[in-house]
Amino acid sequence: MRIFFVQLMETNESMGYIIPYYYFSFYRIMSCRFRIINARSEGYHCETVTTAEAALSFIRENIFDVMVTDVAMFFKKDGGELTEKAKKLRAGMAIIVMTEFIDDFSYDAAIEDGASDFIKKPFTLKEMRMRLKHVGLSGFPKG
Repeated sequence: MRIFFVQLMETNESMGYIIPYYYFSFYRIMSCRFRIINARSEGYHCETVTTAEAALSFIRENIFDVMVTDVAMFFKKDGGELTEKAKKLRAGMAIIVMTEFIDDFSYDAAIEDGASDFIKKPFTLKEMRMRLKHVGLSGFPKG
C-alpha cells in the first residue's frame, strides 16, 4: 500500500529545519511515527509533500492508494480544489482529510469534493488505522 501525506510546512531559517505550519507538535510526532511504521512494514510506502501544487505534481507522476491531507489545504486552494483535482487525476485513490478545526469544517463539502473520510487532529495510530480500514485499506499494520 502506498500512502501519501500532504501537510503544510514552513521553514524556520533561524533554527535550520522545517516545522509544521500550525506548530502542532503532537501532530508532528504522530505523522513521524506513522511514516516510520510504514517504512518498516513490508509492502508499505509513505511520501510527504508540503504544498497543494507539489501534491498534484506528485499524483501525476506516482500512484498511491490513499492521500491524507490537512483541511488547511482546502482553505489555501479554494474549498476542496486539491481534492477535486486529485480525484480527476486518480479517481481510485482514497482521500482522508484531517482537521483540528472541527467546528469550521464541512464534512458534507469535503465528501462532495471527493474526500473518502476525515479524521480530527490530534489522532492516534489506532484512529488512523480505523479510517484507512473505513476507506477500504484494511491492510494497515497494527504496530
